[in-house]
Amino acid sequence: MPYDALLLRALQTIWDRELIGAQLERATAESGTVWFVGRQSGRRFTLLTGLAPGLARLHRTSRAVPKGSTAIPWATRLLPAVIVGVAVPRFERVVMFSLATRNEWDQWIPAQLVVELAGHLTNVIWLDGAGVVQDAVRRVPPGSRGRAVWPGQPYTPPPRVPDPCATRLASDLPPWARLELEEAGPGFWERMCQDWEAGFPAAYWLEAPGGGTDIWVYPRSGWHARPVDSLEEALDTLYQLREQSQALQQLRRDLASRLNRRREQLLTKTALYQEVLAEDGGKWRELGDLWLAYQFQFRGLHPPVEVAVDSLRQPGMSLTLRLEAETTPQAEAAAAYKLFKKIKSRQDAAARLLPLARQEIARLDEVLAQSETAHDLQWFRTRLAAEPAQLTQEGRRAFHRFTSSGGFALWVGRNREENDLLTFKKTRPDDIWLHAKSVSGSHVVLFCGRRQPALDDLLDAANLAVFYSPASQSSQVPVDYTRRKFVRKRPHAQPGQVLYQREKTLYITPDPARLKRLGAVSEKLLDP
Repeated sequence: MPYDALLLRALQTIWDRELIGAQLERATAESGTVWFVGRQSGRRFTLLTGLAPGLARLHRTSRAVPKGSTAIPWATRLLPAVIVGVAVPRFERVVMFSLATRNEWDQWIPAQLVVELAGHLTNVIWLDGAGVVQDAVRRVPPGSRGRAVWPGQPYTPPPRVPDPCATRLASDLPPWARLELEEAGPGFWERMCQDWEAGFPAAYWLEAPGGGTDIWVYPRSGWHARPVDSLEEALDTLYQLREQSQALQQLRRDLASRLNRRREQLLTKTALYQEVLAEDGGKWRELGDLWLAYQFQFRGLHPPVEVAVDSLRQPGMSLTLRLEAETTPQAEAAAAYKLFKKIKSRQDAAARLLPLARQEIARLDEVLAQSETAHDLQWFRTRLAAEPAQLTQEGRRAFHRFTSSGGFALWVGRNREENDLLTFKKTRPDDIWLHAKSVSGSHVVLFCGRRQPALDDLLDAANLAVFYSPASQSSQVPVDYTRRKFVRKRPHAQPGQVLYQREKTLYITPDPARLKRLGAVSEKLLDP
């Protein structure tokens, strides 16, 4: 975009005619844009300054100032002020508005508003009549790299660029003027310098053959050019298109990034599901059967002892049963059966989730392909809103969250900090608080308020309290529950350590079917 010194000089000519005597009344800023709202001959206008790289410019706009923009604090001390002059140093992208403002004694005093359109260093600076910086949108303290822009410091303008009308060096021209010189030849110098003095009376809307638009003070060879009636209106339109294009590209990148992160996560999960399905759970069931079938052979023997037995699944193959001290064949059989059931449960979950994951990957691939074609901003915003954000561990939504049989929310803390936050910041006095007794573990809250939950709701919450505790493999685990208002922090203790009273106790043996219905088993297995 050639928003260069030539184009800025053309704008200065317009402002000399139309803004001298205008009053600037207020200034607001948002997301790299500054708006100055003023009045001239009874008509309101808005002067827009773009600070963002690639969108740096200065022109009047017909767009309304966004409601979310915030007032610039120092502008309330400068404004209202009257514009008494506009200057653009030769071939610089700097605009200097000379102002008249009133001091605390209601006396008119001089001031300057300097707009530097220098790429990532674009700035808006308030100077007093002596050229001392009063404040700026972007402050640069003394000692920093580059020029200091700091209240109380004398203003130092950007390094002056050579005047090409004096040097007659192509290297001193703005890039597009350099191209114009190559096409127009030596006569370009005289024409350009005369047009600079005249303020570049014409401007053109340019359309490239391969797509793309621009505005400049000369027609471009090979481009379709048409004169513009209002340079500022044309700039306003052009930059709206460029902002929409940038927003569209950013939304496309955001959507692709989110979809690809989700896709990588699902690919990792499908690999996990396949590993789970490949596990040989049958060997543990066979081992349990063998311990029960050959338990008689261990009678009268003193552990540790080993007995060779024939495999039930593979005839002719021999296995060794080793009985350690302080255990029995029946206990070994129970442990083997338990492992078999655990693997079987994992495989059931993996068999259910694997096709869903593959289906989701196919859907993500389809949306990724669609995002590469032309769509409007709303399409991308809708797709982004529909796709869950994949957060880092630190940014992941707090607490495990479930729903009880009766429809109550059930939240579970995942660490002591979350336990403390859940119990003392997120609950109401009459919500029910649960914790596995005498062991460390998660705080669980049943969000029922003053309503009396059914026994099934309490059992759901109590099963979660056991499941998220070190006693998850035990039976008849005591779980205390009470209203949240009867729980208090333990004095001088770490987060999550509490004292409570008026509690009742449930004795819970974890119910796999209940945990599966709640979604806890799948979450524990695969952390979806």
